[in-house]
Amino acid sequence: MNTSVPDLKTYRMSPSDRLTIDPLITKIFLVFNLLICAETIGLFGIIGNIFNIWNFCKQGIDDSVTVTLVLLAVSEIGTLVAQQGYNMVSMPWVSIDSGHIDPSTVKFIFFYLNGYFIRVSGLITAYATIERLVSVIRPFKSKLICTRKMAVSINFTIYFVLLFYLLPPFYVFQFEYDFFPQFNKSIFYASLRNNVEDLMLIIYVLILTTDMAIPYLIFVINIICTSLIIRHLKTQAEWRKSVTRSFQTDSKEHRVKKERRVMVMLVTLSVLFVACLLPHCAVLTAFIMLDNNGDIIPLTYSFTFLLETINCSVSCIIYYKMSSKYREVATKMLGVFKKF
Repeated sequence: MNTSVPDLKTYRMSPSDRLTIDPLITKIFLVFNLLICAETIGLFGIIGNIFNIWNFCKQGIDDSVTVTLVLLAVSEIGTLVAQQGYNMVSMPWVSIDSGHIDPSTVKFIFFYLNGYFIRVSGLITAYATIERLVSVIRPFKSKLICTRKMAVSINFTIYFVLLFYLLPPFYVFQFEYDFFPQFNKSIFYASLRNNVEDLMLIIYVLILTTDMAIPYLIFVINIICTSLIIRHLKTQAEWRKSVTRSFQTDSKEHRVKKERRVMVMLVTLSVLFVACLLPHCAVLTAFIMLDNNGDIIPLTYSFTFLLETINCSVSCIIYYKMSSKYREVATKMLGVFKKF
């Protein structure tokens, strides 16, 4: 999950304390991980999530699960678009000579936009997991509790509340447009405010809250709910084996299987989210604790950003493999293109 801009760390360290890595190695991994792999996968992910939204609209957005998955796809598109921009500006050949905008400022903007959308995706995934847990524990009341209206309200609340994540960086940094004689041109850039020393305590508190507390809370919610769902599904499976099929009608059995497929699909999304995003949080924690990372920051982030891109790009494959309704609608949609 995207975290605080590395400039904050650089600001606090002297060059002699920083870890150094061969610049050539860093450049190779930046180009391979971000430009080749992440850009290609991200482009597929953007198209895939647009296809997801189109597919769900074709199905009819008439239940809480579909509402949640549509808004999850929107946040993943936002994540991937911001990630694509960040990747391009992070290339070794992009410098301040390229134009009238400082590349670090562009990275700063894309970095936090990506962080905002990835947090939105995390909380929406956590909400979807909680919703499925409720349907498992209280199957007869879940339809009354997890309504379409409630899903819309909660998901839009997530989008709105997490806008506050964008406030800290823009409170600490200020944007300026000044003339630089050495470049013989005016440049738009971001710089730390003059009273940044007085703000360091606030900065640390905000970092701990937005970059550590919220991400780890999302992971804990996803892990606990996913574990409970898996445990309950196993218990249900054992119980069904002990009950003769004569007591179950075909329609009821079909409904149970359909609900189980939805749960497994959402559990898969939750597990994928934790697996791909936890390394980034772990790396951030190490950076903050050790306070001695220097040149390893861009190298490490190239790997964790790649995992973020993978997480946001493979949902269409998961839906196609695990949802018969999604697969049926997708087949019809793709059939339209075959006619041309």
